Amino acid sequence: MDEKSNKKYVTILLVVFILGIILVVIKFFVMPKYFSASVADNVVESGQVVEVQPIADADFALDSSAYSQNAITIISNFEKSETTTWQGNGVLDEKIFYEGARSIGLISTDRKAVTITLEKNLDLTNMKQIEFMLHVTDTDAFETAIIDFGDLDLKSYYRYSLANLKNGWNLIQIPREKFIFAEAKDSTFDWSQVAKVRFYALSRPGSIFLARLDILKSINNLDFLNQWRVLNPSMFFSLADQVGKPILLARNIGASVAILKDIENTDDYIFSATVSPQSAGRSGLFVRGDYNNTYGYYLLIGGEKKSNWQILKRNKAGWSPKEQGSLPDATLAVEGSLTNMTFARDKKYWLRAESGGDLIEFYFSTDGQKYEKLGEMRDAEFRGGGIGIAVIDSAQSLFDDFQFKKK
Repeated sequence: MDEKSNKKYVTILLVVFILGIILVVIKFFVMPKYFSASVADNVVESGQVVEVQPIADADFALDSSAYSQNAITIISNFEKSETTTWQGNGVLDEKIFYEGARSIGLISTDRKAVTITLEKNLDLTNMKQIEFMLHVTDTDAFETAIIDFGDLDLKSYYRYSLANLKNGWNLIQIPREKFIFAEAKDSTFDWSQVAKVRFYALSRPGSIFLARLDILKSINNLDFLNQWRVLNPSMFFSLADQVGKPILLARNIGASVAILKDIENTDDYIFSATVSPQSAGRSGLFVRGDYNNTYGYYLLIGGEKKSNWQILKRNKAGWSPKEQGSLPDATLAVEGSLTNMTFARDKKYWLRAESGGDLIEFYFSTDGQKYEKLGEMRDAEFRGGGIGIAVIDSAQSLFDDFQFKKK
């Protein structure tokens, strides 16, 4: 081989060597930085069980046993299982409802009043606020809507007149002090002696006012709101009845995230909770989060009859993209579906986040013992923040069994 060929051969080897070094640098230094949350690298195949130790001696724990037994009174959920029924001009509606399987509809045309009543003995002595959902199709047709809690002949009653309704579902919350009391002569009626509930609606002349009423309840204790930092706490949070016991309900009204007050800005921890989807929207955990601007990391599962899940980041640019963006530090979303199962209403699912440094690992379980690793996100934008829950897509879910332990 002549000198010219030798030089050419050495040059080719040198180029190959340099290219090899470049590929190693990209693989081990560039790729982890720019593609740290890729689905291929971080997702354990659905069905693969990961051995994860249960949280022992948690530094913080909160479950439904913290709520008093009489913290909520379900007045009516309008379902077939109810032993008492509404009387009057209402029509049960199985097409549009907020939760369960049906609501009750009222139609007033051309100022013809429509009234429904429920005979039910209620002791609402401890009531802090009355709460229900009201669906309206045309607020321009609305003139009057009234709810009364009274004695059996409604000669004495507590009344509230509705206002400021919007089209679609309205969350109606009526504090005890906002009711106006009308008392018959010589009556001794009070909140402990409610025997009948009345709802009355009236349309404007030449109009048709259609309203649907769902999940009417009394919230008798609001102390549970003090455990959270959240915008519009009484709108985002409520209590629901689960097999005769109160449980925390969160809904995407007035806010989308909440963080626990008792856990300060922290990192290097294990955090878990159970979620039970009550509608089709997404809900789950919120970690290293800011409840004011909703920035942070999310583990979300799909709602009722869904099987999908997502790991997302939200910052000033919005939600993390599913594909690499134009910015070099764009973080990929991680998502997938669970095999051979769909989320069911009122069933508990355990979600878990393990945080340390720039890495957060996320897990899922159906029993709180055997966990499946869904994926992870390696990102250093938010190294601390609050921990809590998220509910989006106009969804609502039940949450319980919160546990936190510092590593």
